[in-house]
Amino acid sequence: IGVLIDFLAGSHTHTGIEHLMAFFCLVMGGVDFIGMFYMKDYFLTIQEMLRTCQESEERYSSFVRNFHGIAYKGTMNYIPLFFHGEVEEITGYTVEDFLVGHPRWDEIVHPEDLKNIVKKLSEPLHTQPGYSSARDYRIIRKDGAIRWVHEFVTNICDRNGKPEYVQGAIYDITEQKQVEERLLITQFSVDHAAVGILWADAEGNIVYVNNAFCRLTGYTQDELVRKTLFDIVTGFTREHRKAFWDEIRSKGSKTYEGFQRTKEGKEVAVERSINI
Repeated sequence: IGVLIDFLAGSHTHTGIEHLMAFFCLVMGGVDFIGMFYMKDYFLTIQEMLRTCQESEERYSSFVRNFHGIAYKGTMNYIPLFFHGEVEEITGYTVEDFLVGHPRWDEIVHPEDLKNIVKKLSEPLHTQPGYSSARDYRIIRKDGAIRWVHEFVTNICDRNGKPEYVQGAIYDITEQKQVEERLLITQFSVDHAAVGILWADAEGNIVYVNNAFCRLTGYTQDELVRKTLFDIVTGFTREHRKAFWDEIRSKGSKTYEGFQRTKEGKEVAVERSINI
């Protein structure tokens, strides 16, 4: 049988199959021509099935090699039955550590997130058939470092509709979170800067103003983002727009004194520094 399977799994011609059929007929004590014909067709079908399995395995192996995360299936008690991917790179623990339950996945979740996020989302995961969820939270690596992960999880139910397993994928999003944090710090700094800051597009539409600019003009932020530079900058008209932008593009920046129109209609002297 081992020789037969090895023969079928390899790359062989129809003639090779026919020789195998002849040998099989001798072993079986003789088979008529029609029977041999169907046996040949049957073995060709098996050969095709084995080839398909091999191709599927190759596709799966390719997927695993290029998968940058953790794919898993486990019990409702966080004990994995299947754990594959960048497990050690993300957590510091090996696949074997998780498969034996030392630690369980919930034991490496940051305590604040386990209490405030994961447990709240776990209730519907344990009780609602077909429930799925996406969530961001922190884990504590084996070396003590804190990493952010994004997890997509769904439950798998038994025949009675009761959640029996969970499966999903986990990705390391620490760098993304660090970028978001830096952006938040930058945004906070711009919002609360002591000088007025305004962003406008090439058409003169105002897209952002900070708190200081609102105090200078008397407008709220919502009011200003519905206006244009032509509404609040004294002497700046649509006819001058193209020449003004061309000058800024050629120089890269410009600083000059002018007047700012307030909500009350007053003209306030200001110094403007413009960058593009």
